[in-house]
Amino acid sequence: MPQALRIVAFEEVDSPILEPVTKFGGQPVWLEKPCWPIFLETGAKVPFFAQIALEPDLFGDIAAKMAYIFYSDQSEDPTESFTVLQPGAYGGPFVSESEGPTLVKVVDSADPPYWKGASTECRVTLTPQEDSEYVPFPPFSFESAAEDEESGDSSSDDADGEDFESMGEHVGHKVGGTPNLWEDQFMPEGGMTEWSLLLQMESEDETELKPPFCVGYGDGGCGWWFLSKDGLRTMFTSVCH
Repeated sequence: MPQALRIVAFEEVDSPILEPVTKFGGQPVWLEKPCWPIFLETGAKVPFFAQIALEPDLFGDIAAKMAYIFYSDQSEDPTESFTVLQPGAYGGPFVSESEGPTLVKVVDSADPPYWKGASTECRVTLTPQEDSEYVPFPPFSFESAAEDEESGDSSSDDADGEDFESMGEHVGHKVGGTPNLWEDQFMPEGGMTEWSLLLQMESEDETELKPPFCVGYGDGGCGWWFLSKDGLRTMFTSVCH
């Protein structure tokens, strides 16, 4: 069964976390030479989102030991994300600087709009769990859907629901395991044969465990980061309501 680490708690810290552990915000703890991704159009640094320790029990015997995720929901493309693997080579535009913009939380302000963003850093509590195998969504057919609607047959919907429930809880944040996708179109080509789930992260307004920092994918939703089985490639996808 796929192994996962469910994020069950976020703890804001007052002092920087300097160990190569999974964390959100703050500044990256680089294993090699700093490699900070930048937006190609502007040259601005992409905000640091998280670093994920690549545990062998989850991701196998790969060269990379840490994944550094840089993500911005304030750009023209709200799904823009870049991931740096170390040890390893990064092929995108970057600057060799160790520090830059990071996660923010919302705090009150005396001036309109009476709130502002403040940098934050969070330690996480991770709990091991076994996930179910990924269950592909049944192929959709307009013809069969029309036939079901005409006949009043909801058995296919019920079956789909059972398959979906077998994948586990629909919401939540976790490292590794099985992605709780909303549709198969969000799965990278090659599926779980060629990819592992790196991180599943809900929007701050879409989960019972609300992160103490800002993360959104348009209007709510969820984001999934994937790591190839060979540990050389990453992919990001998200969905909003």
